[in-house]
Amino acid sequence: MSVGIVPGRRPAYHQPPSLHPALNRRPGGEPGGEGAPRAALYRHRFRLLAGLTLLALLLRIWALDQSPLGLDPGEASIGYNAYSVLRTGRDEYG
Repeated sequence: MSVGIVPGRRPAYHQPPSLHPALNRRPGGEPGGEGAPRAALYRHRFRLLAGLTLLALLLRIWALDQSPLGLDPGEASIGYNAYSVLRTGRDEYG
């Protein structure tokens, strides 16, 4: 039996160990695991996503009391067209 590339299967590539000792641990805690660097990457992605979401929320509510309180005519027209198409299948022009 020869060892080599099996058709239909992706070859397993060895990832070099991380330079940081905490990332070289298996999920059970033993050193040298392959799952730990990926878990650390997802943890950093989650922190980045949470930080961006918080920043977006803060920028959205910043000076919210100074923004206009109603719709301008263009927004109202688009809303009416959407409602009219949903109810009757026609826009405001027929």
